[in-house]
Amino acid sequence: MPPHFVMKNIINKFFSEKADDSLLLPWGDEEFSKLMLVEHLNQNSLSGSRAKPFIQKQVLFLDDLFKKLGIGRSLLDIGCGPGLYCELFNYHGYCCDGVDISPAAIEYAKENIRDSQFFCSNIEDLEANKKYDVSLVLFGLLNEIKNPVSLIRSARQHIKDNGYIVLEVMHPKFFSSLLSESTLVSGSEEPTYFSVLPHVRITKRFFEEESDYLVNRNLVVDDSGTVKLYESHFTCYDLEKATRLLENNGFTDVQCIQSPQTGELDYESYYHYIIAKKRPLD
Repeated sequence: MPPHFVMKNIINKFFSEKADDSLLLPWGDEEFSKLMLVEHLNQNSLSGSRAKPFIQKQVLFLDDLFKKLGIGRSLLDIGCGPGLYCELFNYHGYCCDGVDISPAAIEYAKENIRDSQFFCSNIEDLEANKKYDVSLVLFGLLNEIKNPVSLIRSARQHIKDNGYIVLEVMHPKFFSSLLSESTLVSGSEEPTYFSVLPHVRITKRFFEEESDYLVNRNLVVDDSGTVKLYESHFTCYDLEKATRLLENNGFTDVQCIQSPQTGELDYESYYHYIIAKKRPLD
């Protein structure tokens, strides 16, 4: 196909108001996961893991919550990345294992995080030899999952009787604020998960009514002239919607607990926790 037709197709796709699953970020791809690991470990990047001081605040907040509720000390971090939460939970007396589909992140975690088991798998295929007091689904992972029912049911299988699930989801007000910034332009001279070369990124956001999610689409042009499209899909969960999801899939006593970080709408901090108890099967 002539280059101008290729560019025309890319531009048409970028401006389309319809979600395209073929453009979703390839989280489990080995080469992509290496680029993503750089983002995870960059303490100034908001595209991977959070900075360690912020993770420390969250761990202390959840530690206090778990003590108040009399929750045990074995944890499974679903979508653990390079294991930064596991490391800090272990430091505070927990035994925190992790599961993630990113090969590079799990390899890093296995080499650098002590006293944890790490599994390169999605939660549906995880084969662990024990069950946990708590399954953690942090930093808005649930918002980005295409099949939330499958995630919740699979997480439940790895929780002890009377154990808990903790979901950290985007606050609905923060979710709305993302839509208010419908077009953004940014650039980077350093490698990111979009490209190893210096590049410019144009971000377009829109809400697709049919699928009930926000589409975050990125057009990336690097210094070699390569043009690529990537996108992510985010579903909003208020307490009512999260409660239905959890109660329909084996949980009870659902409650919302505000994050330790409140105030300005901020990508790193404006999330809240939804916690629920595993319900015995009828």
